[in-house]
Amino acid sequence: MKNTKLIIDFMGWETWKPLIAKIKMFNHTMVTTPFGAVELSDLKRNLKTDWNWLKLVVDYIGEVPEDVPEGISEYMEENWKLTIFSKRDAVYKAVIQYIKWYNENKNDKL
Repeated sequence: MKNTKLIIDFMGWETWKPLIAKIKMFNHTMVTTPFGAVELSDLKRNLKTDWNWLKLVVDYIGEVPEDVPEGISEYMEENWKLTIFSKRDAVYKAVIQYIKWYNENKNDKL
């Protein structure tokens, strides 16, 4: 779940507990995404198995120019050795690596 939470924070998605959790044992965390409300474990699975979900994150990476840390071009060139034929798992791992790098370097803006 750690990687899923990294993605949630990076994307700015909201997490919340349903009202029913206050009434009885219902230990599910929900996440509000562009596809609607999704249970956290379902989101984790979707990000790893569905290109549409992973593409949301990849597209967002390309849309954050105001927060782009210095050295982004070098980072992408060295670490994103992906092609159109790359497997989904390789893209997922690259996204996680990027978000970790981004979080460590976001204070060093251009």
